[in-house]
Amino acid sequence: MLAATAALVLACAHSPAWAGNLAIVMDDVGYSLERAQRIIDLPGPVTLGLLPFAPDTLRIAHRAHAAGNEMILHQPMEPLPAPHVRPMQGTLTLSMAPDRFNALTEAAMTAIPGIVGANNHTGSRLTQHREPMQRFMAHLARRNLFFLDSRTIGSTVAFDVAEEQQEPALRRDVFLDHFPNERAIAAAFTRALGIAHRQGHAIVIGHPHEATIRFLQARLKDLPPTVRLVKLSELVSLQRPATLARLESPEYPRRSLVR
Repeated sequence: MLAATAALVLACAHSPAWAGNLAIVMDDVGYSLERAQRIIDLPGPVTLGLLPFAPDTLRIAHRAHAAGNEMILHQPMEPLPAPHVRPMQGTLTLSMAPDRFNALTEAAMTAIPGIVGANNHTGSRLTQHREPMQRFMAHLARRNLFFLDSRTIGSTVAFDVAEEQQEPALRRDVFLDHFPNERAIAAAFTRALGIAHRQGHAIVIGHPHEATIRFLQARLKDLPPTVRLVKLSELVSLQRPATLARLESPEYPRRSLVR
């Protein structure tokens, strides 16, 4: 029965009605109430990735909740050393003692009421290491939250660890504004639509740049008829039956959560 349900969901995911599922996540939210409000006011569902300890995060969370927007924790994680990247408050690091890691993770998850999942802010170093990712996924599992791997580095193991621990997880497909100018953003958005039609869905991550907000204000009013803008959690729900079917398979090695 479970396998049949999974097959049905996968078939629907590739039918014309589902061919253009598009989820947009706006990360790095928490430093500007004005820009956050403009994101909240965008047409259609947009998921907000909120930094846990930014000055405006709590007020933004209340506004987003009142407007019906979905929110996830945008958890700072240790990056690889780079001149332009500085760890911010609450960053989880590889050298952190387990008790400190756990306490900081719990503090971040309780800082934002109403979150449904989490993704990583930076993390090009931490997400390459299995043990801290196992610990982080265990916290998500206890709170029934899903994980989105932002894929800030190609060698991330975060998504694989989540699957091993039977933690609902997704992966970012396109960074919308790696180059925050209108031409580059438009090209990235077109690429995302192509991915959505090929694989049934696409997950786009953007940031509260002025150019990004202006682009989405205009573009989301004029999506192709085959594209459906969805909340990130809807993609988790669509994938869950297929994931459960695979996990019930005797070939799939079960692993216990790392506490």
